[in-house]
Amino acid sequence: GIRGLACSPDGKRIALVGLTSLHIIEPGTGKTLLRQDGRGFGVAFDPSSRRMVFSQEKALVVWDFQAGAPSHRFETDQLGLFDICFLEGGRQFASGGCNGKVGVWDLS
Repeated sequence: GIRGLACSPDGKRIALVGLTSLHIIEPGTGKTLLRQDGRGFGVAFDPSSRRMVFSQEKALVVWDFQAGAPSHRFETDQLGLFDICFLEGGRQFASGGCNGKVGVWDLS
């Protein structure tokens, strides 16, 4: 099942996180651009569409599309980070989940 869904601000990518994996697809063609195995919960794109954050188990992973690889990984004590949003023009993001805690993460 799908637990989280986000569209990049430039409209070029759709991210889906679910019970077993994360998928990034191209809306016009349906082509899979990226697949990461692992239980996921939430996903968000930064305002520039160059990065994306997704939760995977108890970690938050920042994917850099220009590098084609993760740029940051933040380990947390919380499972089920369903909500993620970017702040400060993409320099920070916030996450929240099942235990009621909100975290703010710095990418600068």
